[in-house]
Amino acid sequence: MIVIAVGADLSRPRNPENQNVIQLTNPGGIAVDSPTPGRGTPAWVSISGVTPRLETYYVNTIYSQYISEVFIDIILTIVYITRNEVINMGDKVLSKQDLQKRVKIDDEKFQFFIEQEILEEKESYTEEDLDRVREFRKLNPLDLNDIVKKFKLNREQINSFRTFGLIGGSFYFSNKDLDIFQSWQKLKRLGYSDGACFKVLSEVGVPREENLFENDTLIQLKELSETTGIPERTIKFYEKENLILKPRIYKNKRFYEAKILDDLILIRDMQHIGYKLSSIAEFLNSVRDDKEKLKVIDTMKQEINEKIKIAKAIIKRVEAI
Repeated sequence: MIVIAVGADLSRPRNPENQNVIQLTNPGGIAVDSPTPGRGTPAWVSISGVTPRLETYYVNTIYSQYISEVFIDIILTIVYITRNEVINMGDKVLSKQDLQKRVKIDDEKFQFFIEQEILEEKESYTEEDLDRVREFRKLNPLDLNDIVKKFKLNREQINSFRTFGLIGGSFYFSNKDLDIFQSWQKLKRLGYSDGACFKVLSEVGVPREENLFENDTLIQLKELSETTGIPERTIKFYEKENLILKPRIYKNKRFYEAKILDDLILIRDMQHIGYKLSSIAEFLNSVRDDKEKLKVIDTMKQEINEKIKIAKAIIKRVEAI
């Protein structure tokens, strides 16, 4: 296999009879029109592959009727390289300036990567060095300038974050680090001074939002509806009418206290035996008052017992028909 490492590219004309054959009128930078009689006749070379970065073509077949042995000798002498040499050239060498340009870092940030042992001081760098910097940036996508712009901070405030130990001396921040700045911003909106914000965050820490999905004492609207057989829209109506306690809203989901399940079943069953929603609401509101609770429950028991007697009497009459 012959390897031509410079010169031709795939944009050159193709042989109309074989699209895998390219026209080389000046292969390898060699000023050759054609080695065949009549000069100016193009040379056609069959290719089997290409490495774009090296502009390398692997030549399987050379059409001898167009290229003389002398021309082949010139190519072999000047641009012949082995397959192994091509592979070994795959790890491109970069200067410090090239690396900084590729990952968009200045000298100060470059020194940061040295201190973090992500890079080393050396004369040249490789793609592996680039990959290490890029991997770090994936985990820490925001730099200091992004933070300053997003939260409208000045240099003095940034230094205060460091003085109170809220952030380190890093130029880059992860998404978790954003919690600190977001908490600071919330405290500022509540009217706290800079000093008070830093003191609260350093002494109390960053408040963590409760994940209601992990709270076993709560039940979501969909599950509540499936358990009781009451449509979701009806449960929302009960909320509006204050028949049940309001839910907690988290990530656009309704979360109810588990005891709401018993209230809904009671409302459903009381409706089945003839109670109107207004009477049920009055009963539930009274039950929630500790002073009235026992009295209200005794009254309700008496009413239900009367309904039971009436129901039994009706059953006897039906059976007697």
